[in-house]
Amino acid sequence: MTNPPANPAGQRVPRELLPWVRGADAGGVRLKLRPSAWAVVLESVTSLVVLALVAGLVAIALAAWGRWGAYAGAVLMYLALAAGARLAWQGVVVACRRYMVTDRYVLRVAGVFSRSAASLPIGRVQHVVLHRTLLERLTGTGTLGFATAGTGGIEVAWVTIARPLARVREVRALLEGVRMSPGDGVSEGAAAGGPGPGGAGSSRGRGVPVVIGVAGGIGSGKSEVARAFADAGCVVSDSDRSAREALDRPDVRATLIGWWGQGILGANGRIDRKRVSAVVFGDPAQRARLEGLVHPIVRQSRAELIAQATGAGAPGVVIDAPLLFEVGLDAECDAVVFVDAPRGLRLARVRETRGWDESELARREKVQLPLDAKRDRSDYEIVNDADPERLRAEARRILDQILAKARGNGPASAGPDAG
Repeated sequence: MTNPPANPAGQRVPRELLPWVRGADAGGVRLKLRPSAWAVVLESVTSLVVLALVAGLVAIALAAWGRWGAYAGAVLMYLALAAGARLAWQGVVVACRRYMVTDRYVLRVAGVFSRSAASLPIGRVQHVVLHRTLLERLTGTGTLGFATAGTGGIEVAWVTIARPLARVREVRALLEGVRMSPGDGVSEGAAAGGPGPGGAGSSRGRGVPVVIGVAGGIGSGKSEVARAFADAGCVVSDSDRSAREALDRPDVRATLIGWWGQGILGANGRIDRKRVSAVVFGDPAQRARLEGLVHPIVRQSRAELIAQATGAGAPGVVIDAPLLFEVGLDAECDAVVFVDAPRGLRLARVRETRGWDESELARREKVQLPLDAKRDRSDYEIVNDADPERLRAEARRILDQILAKARGNGPASAGPDAG
Protein backbone atom coordinates (compact mmCIF):
# COMPACT_ATOMS: atom_id res chain seq x y z
CA MET A 1 0.00 0.00 0.00
CA THR A 2 1.31 3.45 -0.88
CA ASN A 3 1.73 5.81 2.04
CA PRO A 4 -0.71 8.73 1.88
CA PRO A 5 0.87 12.11 1.22
CA ALA A 6 1.45 14.33 4.24
CA ASN A 7 -1.65 16.27 5.21
CA PRO A 8 -3.42 15.68 1.87
CA ALA A 9 -6.41 17.84 2.74
CA GLY A 10 -4.45 20.61 4.44
CA GLN A 11 -6.52 20.09 7.58
CA ARG A 12 -5.28 21.11 11.01
CA VAL A 13 -6.15 19.55 14.33
CA PRO A 14 -9.09 21.44 15.90
CA ARG A 15 -8.09 23.86 18.64
CA GLU A 16 -10.28 21.99 21.14
CA LEU A 17 -7.95 18.99 20.91
CA LEU A 18 -4.72 20.78 21.76
CA PRO A 19 -4.97 20.23 25.56
CA TRP A 20 -4.72 16.48 24.90
CA VAL A 21 -1.57 16.86 22.81
CA ARG A 22 0.31 18.82 25.46
CA GLY A 23 -0.71 22.15 24.01
CA ALA A 24 1.63 21.69 21.05
CA ASP A 25 1.00 21.89 17.31
CA ALA A 26 -0.32 18.43 16.51
CA GLY A 27 0.45 18.81 12.80
CA GLY A 28 -1.82 18.00 9.91
CA VAL A 29 -4.55 15.38 9.82
CA ARG A 30 -3.39 12.28 7.93
CA LEU A 31 -6.49 10.16 8.47
CA LYS A 32 -9.93 10.92 9.88
CA LEU A 33 -12.59 8.25 10.54
CA ARG A 34 -15.97 7.91 12.17
CA PRO A 35 -17.46 4.82 13.79
CA SER A 36 -19.61 2.56 11.65
CA ALA A 37 -23.36 3.17 11.81
CA TRP A 38 -23.54 -0.34 13.27
CA ALA A 39 -22.10 1.13 16.48
CA VAL A 40 -25.52 2.62 17.22
CA VAL A 41 -27.09 -0.83 17.26
CA LEU A 42 -24.23 -2.78 18.84
CA GLU A 43 -23.87 -0.35 21.74
CA SER A 44 -27.61 -0.38 22.34
CA VAL A 45 -28.07 -4.16 22.34
CA THR A 46 -28.02 -4.53 26.12
CA SER A 47 -30.58 -1.77 26.62
CA LEU A 48 -32.84 -3.15 23.89
CA VAL A 49 -32.70 -6.64 25.37
CA VAL A 50 -33.62 -5.24 28.80
CA LEU A 51 -36.54 -3.33 27.28
CA ALA A 52 -37.74 -6.47 25.49
CA LEU A 53 -37.53 -8.50 28.71
CA VAL A 54 -39.46 -5.87 30.66
CA ALA A 55 -42.12 -5.73 27.94
CA GLY A 56 -42.33 -9.53 27.98
CA LEU A 57 -42.83 -9.60 31.74
CA VAL A 58 -45.52 -6.93 31.50
CA ALA A 59 -47.23 -8.91 28.73
CA ILE A 60 -47.18 -12.08 30.84
CA ALA A 61 -48.62 -10.22 33.82
CA LEU A 62 -51.39 -8.65 31.73
CA ALA A 63 -52.21 -11.98 30.13
CA ALA A 64 -52.49 -13.56 33.57
CA TRP A 65 -54.99 -10.87 34.55
CA GLY A 66 -56.87 -11.21 31.29
CA ARG A 67 -56.04 -7.63 30.28
CA TRP A 68 -53.53 -8.21 27.49
CA GLY A 69 -56.00 -7.45 24.74
CA ALA A 70 -56.89 -4.08 26.28
CA TYR A 71 -53.33 -2.94 26.88
CA ALA A 72 -51.36 -4.67 24.14
CA GLY A 73 -51.30 -1.57 21.94
CA ALA A 74 -50.08 0.68 24.74
CA VAL A 75 -47.33 -1.75 25.77
CA LEU A 76 -46.07 -2.11 22.20
CA MET A 77 -46.20 1.65 21.66
CA TYR A 78 -44.17 2.40 24.79
CA LEU A 79 -41.70 -0.33 23.84
CA ALA A 80 -41.27 1.18 20.38
CA LEU A 81 -40.88 4.72 21.78
CA ALA A 82 -38.32 3.63 24.40
CA ALA A 83 -36.32 1.64 21.85
CA GLY A 84 -36.46 4.52 19.39
CA ALA A 85 -35.30 7.03 22.01
CA ARG A 86 -32.42 4.76 23.05
CA LEU A 87 -31.27 4.31 19.45
CA ALA A 88 -31.65 8.02 18.71
CA TRP A 89 -29.52 9.04 21.69
CA GLN A 90 -26.88 6.46 20.87
CA GLY A 91 -26.89 7.79 17.32
CA VAL A 92 -26.02 11.25 18.64
CA VAL A 93 -23.24 9.80 20.83
CA VAL A 94 -21.73 7.85 17.93
CA ALA A 95 -22.04 10.81 15.53
CA CYS A 96 -19.92 12.93 17.87
CA ARG A 97 -16.95 10.54 17.80
CA ARG A 98 -13.89 11.17 15.66
CA TYR A 99 -10.83 8.99 15.13
CA MET A 100 -7.68 10.63 13.70
CA VAL A 101 -4.04 10.16 12.86
CA THR A 102 -2.12 13.43 12.68
CA ASP A 103 1.53 14.10 11.89
CA ARG A 104 2.32 13.45 15.56
CA TYR A 105 -0.57 11.81 17.36
CA VAL A 106 -3.20 9.09 17.25
CA LEU A 107 -6.43 10.59 18.60
CA ARG A 108 -9.91 9.61 19.70
CA VAL A 109 -12.45 12.38 20.34
CA ALA A 110 -15.87 11.83 21.90
CA GLY A 111 -18.60 13.52 23.88
CA VAL A 112 -21.90 15.26 23.25
CA PHE A 113 -22.30 18.01 25.85
CA SER A 114 -18.67 17.91 26.98
CA ARG A 115 -15.83 16.85 24.71
CA SER A 116 -13.03 14.49 25.72
CA ALA A 117 -10.09 13.10 23.82
CA ALA A 118 -7.41 10.43 24.16
CA SER A 119 -4.09 10.95 22.41
CA LEU A 120 -0.92 8.92 21.96
CA PRO A 121 2.28 10.21 20.37
CA ILE A 122 3.07 8.26 17.21
CA GLY A 123 6.56 7.52 18.51
CA ARG A 124 5.00 5.64 21.43
CA VAL A 125 2.78 3.38 19.31
CA GLN A 126 4.31 -0.10 19.31
CA HIS A 127 1.28 -2.30 18.67
CA VAL A 128 -1.87 -1.92 16.61
CA VAL A 129 -4.40 -4.39 18.02
CA LEU A 130 -7.59 -5.54 16.31
CA HIS A 131 -10.34 -7.17 18.38
CA ARG A 132 -13.69 -8.30 16.99
CA THR A 133 -16.61 -9.60 19.00
CA LEU A 134 -19.09 -12.00 17.45
CA LEU A 135 -21.52 -9.18 16.68
CA GLU A 136 -18.73 -7.09 15.18
CA ARG A 137 -17.72 -9.97 12.92
CA LEU A 138 -21.32 -10.42 11.82
CA THR A 139 -21.60 -6.71 10.99
CA GLY A 140 -18.19 -6.41 9.36
CA THR A 141 -16.83 -4.06 12.03
CA GLY A 142 -14.11 -4.21 14.66
CA THR A 143 -12.30 -2.32 17.42
CA LEU A 144 -8.81 -0.99 16.73
CA GLY A 145 -6.53 -0.34 19.71
CA PHE A 146 -3.18 1.41 19.92
CA ALA A 147 -0.82 0.07 22.58
CA THR A 148 2.45 1.26 24.04
CA ALA A 149 5.67 -0.73 24.21
CA GLY A 150 5.82 -4.14 25.83
CA THR A 151 2.31 -4.23 27.30
CA GLY A 152 -1.23 -5.13 26.40
CA GLY A 153 -2.54 -1.81 27.67
CA ILE A 154 -4.67 0.11 25.19
CA GLU A 155 -4.20 3.87 25.35
CA VAL A 156 -6.40 4.87 22.42
CA ALA A 157 -9.28 2.76 21.07
CA TRP A 158 -11.23 3.21 17.85
CA VAL A 159 -14.44 1.34 18.64
CA THR A 160 -16.66 -0.26 15.96
CA ILE A 161 -15.04 0.88 12.74
CA ALA A 162 -15.97 -0.44 9.29
CA ARG A 163 -13.59 -2.56 7.17
CA PRO A 164 -11.31 -3.16 10.18
CA LEU A 165 -8.79 -5.45 8.43
CA ALA A 166 -8.20 -2.90 5.68
CA ARG A 167 -7.96 -0.14 8.27
CA VAL A 168 -5.29 -2.05 10.22
CA ARG A 169 -3.11 -2.26 7.09
CA GLU A 170 -3.77 1.37 6.23
CA VAL A 171 -2.99 2.66 9.72
CA ARG A 172 0.19 0.59 10.04
CA ALA A 173 1.47 1.87 6.71
CA LEU A 174 0.51 5.40 7.67
CA LEU A 175 2.27 5.25 11.05
CA GLU A 176 5.44 3.92 9.48
CA GLY A 177 5.29 6.61 6.82
CA VAL A 178 4.86 9.38 9.40
CA ARG A 179 7.69 8.04 11.57
CA MET A 180 10.07 7.98 8.60
CA SER A 181 9.09 11.38 7.18
CA PRO A 182 11.71 14.09 7.80
CA GLY A 183 10.52 16.98 9.89
CA ASP A 184 7.45 15.19 11.15
CA GLY A 185 7.87 16.77 14.55
CA VAL A 186 8.17 13.56 16.59
CA SER A 187 10.73 14.23 19.28
CA GLU A 188 13.72 11.95 19.65
CA GLY A 189 12.72 11.10 23.20
CA ALA A 190 9.21 10.14 22.19
CA ALA A 191 10.35 8.08 19.25
CA ALA A 192 12.67 6.15 21.47
CA GLY A 193 10.08 5.70 24.17
CA GLY A 194 11.93 8.10 26.43
CA PRO A 195 10.75 10.92 28.67
CA GLY A 196 8.14 13.33 27.44
CA PRO A 197 8.08 16.97 28.38
CA GLY A 198 11.68 17.98 28.41
CA GLY A 199 13.17 14.59 29.27
CA ALA A 200 14.66 13.54 32.56
CA GLY A 201 17.86 15.41 32.01
CA SER A 202 16.61 18.58 30.38
CA SER A 203 16.63 22.05 31.81
CA ARG A 204 13.26 23.42 32.85
CA GLY A 205 12.13 27.00 32.72
CA ARG A 206 11.70 28.77 36.02
CA GLY A 207 8.27 28.19 37.52
CA VAL A 208 7.59 25.05 35.48
CA PRO A 209 7.09 22.08 37.85
CA VAL A 210 9.04 18.89 37.30
CA VAL A 211 6.79 15.91 36.50
CA ILE A 212 7.70 12.85 38.57
CA GLY A 213 6.21 9.42 38.03
CA VAL A 214 5.96 6.87 40.84
CA ALA A 215 6.09 3.19 39.84
CA GLY A 216 6.33 -0.10 41.70
CA GLY A 217 4.62 -3.35 42.52
CA ILE A 218 1.12 -3.67 43.93
CA GLY A 219 1.19 -2.83 47.63
CA SER A 220 4.70 -1.41 47.49
CA GLY A 221 3.58 1.89 48.99
CA LYS A 222 3.61 4.17 45.94
CA SER A 223 0.98 6.41 47.53
CA GLU A 224 3.11 6.72 50.68
CA VAL A 225 6.03 7.92 48.56
CA ALA A 226 3.72 10.32 46.73
CA ARG A 227 2.60 11.74 50.09
CA ALA A 228 6.24 12.16 51.11
CA PHE A 229 6.82 14.20 47.95
CA ALA A 230 3.65 16.17 48.77
CA ASP A 231 5.06 16.96 52.23
CA ALA A 232 8.04 18.50 50.41
CA GLY A 233 5.76 20.84 48.44
CA CYS A 234 4.82 18.79 45.36
CA VAL A 235 1.31 18.41 44.02
CA VAL A 236 0.07 14.82 43.62
CA SER A 237 -2.01 13.60 40.68
CA ASP A 238 -3.71 10.43 41.92
CA SER A 239 -4.83 8.63 38.75
CA ASP A 240 -6.74 5.98 40.69
CA ARG A 241 -8.76 8.61 42.53
CA SER A 242 -9.37 10.53 39.29
CA ALA A 243 -10.65 7.31 37.67
CA ARG A 244 -13.01 6.71 40.61
CA GLU A 245 -14.30 10.27 40.32
CA ALA A 246 -14.78 9.78 36.57
CA LEU A 247 -17.00 6.77 37.23
CA ASP A 248 -19.27 8.98 39.35
CA ARG A 249 -19.89 11.44 36.50
CA PRO A 250 -23.48 11.18 35.23
CA ASP A 251 -22.40 10.98 31.57
CA VAL A 252 -19.90 8.19 32.26
CA ARG A 253 -22.42 6.32 34.41
CA ALA A 254 -25.04 6.53 31.64
CA THR A 255 -22.54 5.31 29.02
CA LEU A 256 -21.45 2.31 31.11
CA ILE A 257 -25.06 1.33 31.84
CA GLY A 258 -25.74 1.55 28.10
CA TRP A 259 -22.83 -0.81 27.46
CA TRP A 260 -23.21 -3.33 30.25
CA GLY A 261 -26.62 -2.83 31.82
CA GLN A 262 -27.86 -2.04 35.32
CA GLY A 263 -25.91 -4.97 36.75
CA ILE A 264 -22.78 -2.83 37.13
CA LEU A 265 -24.49 -0.64 39.74
CA GLY A 266 -24.10 -1.16 43.45
CA ALA A 267 -26.82 -0.96 46.06
CA ASN A 268 -26.24 2.80 46.34
CA GLY A 269 -26.93 3.32 42.63
CA ARG A 270 -23.32 4.21 41.84
CA ILE A 271 -20.95 2.33 39.55
CA ASP A 272 -19.51 -0.69 41.37
CA ARG A 273 -15.82 -0.85 40.46
CA LYS A 274 -15.58 -4.55 41.31
CA ARG A 275 -18.38 -5.39 38.88
CA VAL A 276 -16.77 -3.27 36.17
CA SER A 277 -13.45 -5.02 36.80
CA ALA A 278 -15.17 -8.38 36.39
CA VAL A 279 -16.43 -7.27 32.97
CA VAL A 280 -13.16 -5.90 31.60
CA PHE A 281 -10.47 -7.96 33.32
CA GLY A 282 -10.40 -10.80 30.78
CA ASP A 283 -11.87 -9.00 27.77
CA PRO A 284 -9.42 -6.72 25.87
CA ALA A 285 -12.19 -5.15 23.78
CA GLN A 286 -14.29 -4.15 26.79
CA ARG A 287 -11.18 -2.96 28.59
CA ALA A 288 -10.32 -0.81 25.54
CA ARG A 289 -13.81 0.69 25.57
CA LEU A 290 -13.53 1.56 29.26
CA GLU A 291 -10.03 3.02 28.89
CA GLY A 292 -11.10 5.03 25.86
CA LEU A 293 -13.87 6.57 27.97
CA VAL A 294 -12.08 7.13 31.30
CA HIS A 295 -8.46 7.85 30.32
CA PRO A 296 -9.24 11.15 28.55
CA ILE A 297 -11.06 12.37 31.66
CA VAL A 298 -8.13 11.41 33.88
CA ARG A 299 -5.72 13.03 31.42
CA GLN A 300 -7.72 16.26 31.43
CA SER A 301 -7.81 16.26 35.24
CA ARG A 302 -4.03 15.79 35.31
CA ALA A 303 -3.46 18.61 32.81
CA GLU A 304 -5.61 20.95 34.91
CA LEU A 305 -3.69 19.95 38.05
CA ILE A 306 -0.33 20.65 36.35
CA ALA A 307 -1.61 24.06 35.27
CA GLN A 308 -2.68 24.80 38.85
CA ALA A 309 0.67 23.63 40.18
CA THR A 310 2.45 25.90 37.72
CA GLY A 311 0.38 28.87 38.86
CA ALA A 312 1.04 28.04 42.51
CA GLY A 313 4.80 27.70 41.98
CA ALA A 314 4.96 24.07 43.14
CA PRO A 315 8.38 22.47 42.51
CA GLY A 316 6.93 19.27 41.10
CA VAL A 317 3.86 17.31 40.10
CA VAL A 318 3.81 13.64 41.12
CA ILE A 319 1.89 11.16 38.96
CA ASP A 320 0.72 8.30 41.17
CA ALA A 321 -0.69 5.82 38.61
CA PRO A 322 -1.00 2.03 39.05
CA LEU A 323 -0.04 1.42 35.39
CA LEU A 324 2.47 4.18 34.77
CA PHE A 325 4.54 2.26 32.21
CA GLU A 326 1.73 0.09 30.90
CA VAL A 327 -0.22 3.06 29.51
CA GLY A 328 2.81 5.12 28.49
CA LEU A 329 2.55 7.78 31.22
CA ASP A 330 6.31 7.60 31.76
CA ALA A 331 6.60 9.55 28.48
CA GLU A 332 5.07 12.53 30.27
CA CYS A 333 7.52 12.38 33.17
CA ASP A 334 10.86 14.09 33.69
CA ALA A 335 11.87 11.34 36.12
CA VAL A 336 10.42 8.07 37.38
CA VAL A 337 10.94 6.76 40.92
CA PHE A 338 10.61 3.02 41.50
CA VAL A 339 9.26 2.00 44.92
CA ASP A 340 10.53 -1.36 46.10
CA ALA A 341 9.21 -3.43 49.00
CA PRO A 342 9.58 -7.09 50.03
CA ARG A 343 6.84 -9.32 48.63
CA GLY A 344 5.81 -10.47 52.09
CA LEU A 345 5.26 -6.89 53.19
CA ARG A 346 3.33 -6.09 50.00
CA LEU A 347 1.12 -9.15 50.51
CA ALA A 348 0.41 -8.12 54.10
CA ARG A 349 -0.60 -4.63 52.93
CA VAL A 350 -3.03 -5.78 50.23
CA ARG A 351 -4.48 -8.44 52.54
CA GLU A 352 -5.23 -5.75 55.12
CA THR A 353 -6.41 -2.96 52.78
CA ARG A 354 -8.04 -4.91 49.93
CA GLY A 355 -8.74 -8.36 51.30
CA TRP A 356 -6.58 -10.10 48.68
CA ASP A 357 -4.81 -13.38 49.22
CA GLU A 358 -1.53 -14.42 47.57
CA SER A 359 -3.24 -15.94 44.53
CA GLU A 360 -5.19 -12.74 43.86
CA LEU A 361 -2.02 -10.65 44.17
CA ALA A 362 -0.25 -12.96 41.71
CA ARG A 363 -3.21 -12.81 39.31
CA ARG A 364 -3.21 -9.01 39.33
CA GLU A 365 0.56 -8.76 38.92
CA LYS A 366 0.49 -11.14 35.97
CA VAL A 367 -1.19 -8.54 33.74
CA GLN A 368 1.31 -5.82 34.67
CA LEU A 369 4.84 -5.17 33.52
CA PRO A 370 7.33 -7.32 35.50
CA LEU A 371 8.91 -5.57 38.47
CA ASP A 372 12.43 -5.93 37.09
CA ALA A 373 11.33 -4.19 33.89
CA LYS A 374 9.78 -1.36 35.87
CA ARG A 375 12.94 -1.00 37.93
CA ASP A 376 15.15 -0.96 34.83
CA ARG A 377 13.03 1.75 33.20
CA SER A 378 13.06 3.98 36.28
CA ASP A 379 15.57 6.70 37.12
CA TYR A 380 15.60 6.39 40.92
CA GLU A 381 14.71 3.79 43.52
CA ILE A 382 13.30 4.03 47.04
CA VAL A 383 12.98 1.08 49.42
CA ASN A 384 9.77 1.24 51.45
CA ASP A 385 10.32 -1.19 54.31
CA ALA A 386 7.78 0.26 56.77
CA ASP A 387 10.15 2.90 58.20
CA PRO A 388 8.22 6.17 57.63
CA GLU A 389 11.00 8.50 58.78
CA ARG A 390 13.59 6.93 56.49
CA LEU A 391 11.08 6.93 53.63
CA ARG A 392 10.47 10.67 53.96
CA ALA A 393 14.19 11.39 54.18
CA GLU A 394 14.90 9.32 51.06
CA ALA A 395 12.04 10.98 49.19
CA ARG A 396 13.37 14.46 50.04
CA ARG A 397 16.92 13.50 49.03
CA ILE A 398 15.76 12.11 45.68
CA LEU A 399 13.48 15.11 45.08
CA ASP A 400 16.45 17.44 45.61
CA GLN A 401 18.42 15.43 43.03
CA ILE A 402 15.57 15.51 40.51
CA LEU A 403 15.07 19.27 40.90
CA ALA A 404 18.79 20.00 40.61
CA LYS A 405 19.07 17.82 37.51
CA ALA A 406 15.99 19.30 35.85
CA ARG A 407 17.41 22.80 36.34
CA GLY A 408 20.70 21.78 34.81
CA ASN A 409 22.62 21.79 38.10
CA GLY A 410 22.69 18.07 38.76
CA PRO A 411 24.80 15.13 37.58
CA ALA A 412 24.70 14.09 33.94
CA SER A 413 22.87 10.86 34.71
CA ALA A 414 21.19 9.09 37.57
CA GLY A 415 19.94 5.54 37.39
CA PRO A 416 18.01 3.24 39.70
CA ASP A 417 21.08 2.87 41.92
CA ALA A 418 20.70 6.48 42.92
CA GLY A 419 18.20 5.51 45.60
